[in-house]
Amino acid sequence: MSAELACPQCGGHLTLLPEIRSASCDRCEWAVEVPMKKKSERELLTERIVEFIEQRSDTFNAPYGVLSGLERLPRGGAVRTITFGCARTLDATLNVWGPLNITLRSNIGEEVFHSEDEVYQWLSKFD
Repeated sequence: MSAELACPQCGGHLTLLPEIRSASCDRCEWAVEVPMKKKSERELLTERIVEFIEQRSDTFNAPYGVLSGLERLPRGGAVRTITFGCARTLDATLNVWGPLNITLRSNIGEEVFHSEDEVYQWLSKFD
């Protein structure tokens, strides 16, 4: 969900550019640096695992690709998720609870990993 932002000088539409952390007006020369929230270690870990899986798109080639998100839990809190698969072979979801607790649920079983390297070793079995 995105909000429409108006330029404080002329009322024009502001364009947000997250890659360079700025916003600029499409009518006048007004621009501002936008403060960005620092990413958590769990979010960075999730991004690294997603990148590892995406680099192996010839192996992990499920038609839906690699999906990452944040699943809200009924009793509060949240877990980062990564869903991926191999066509006709594997459907899996990784739950990233933290750097030392990553769980995998798949059609071939369940695993608990205690480090990022353990996840990479498991994923490398499919190469």
